[in-house]
Amino acid sequence: MVTETPTPQPSDQTTTGPLANSRIAFVGLGVMAEAIAAGLLRKGLVKPDQLAGSHPRSARRDELYTKYGIQMFEKTAKQSLLRIQPTQLPAQ
Repeated sequence: MVTETPTPQPSDQTTTGPLANSRIAFVGLGVMAEAIAAGLLRKGLVKPDQLAGSHPRSARRDELYTKYGIQMFEKTAKQSLLRIQPTQLPAQ
């Protein structure tokens, strides 16, 4: 169990935009997923409490929680569902 308070991030402010009311979970929050999560937080598109991730190693879960405030889990469900509506993201 992590007892250390996460380092405050600029993304702790109120978010607006297409992801403001979203919750994003990373199945296997490794290096690549960390880069995505860090970018979302850095740009203020989401707050840490909107993110969750899984990783099998306790030290890595603790590191990600401490660094970003992302809720971490050891295991993921045997079945996962990915859902997004195209209208929730802006056209590029």
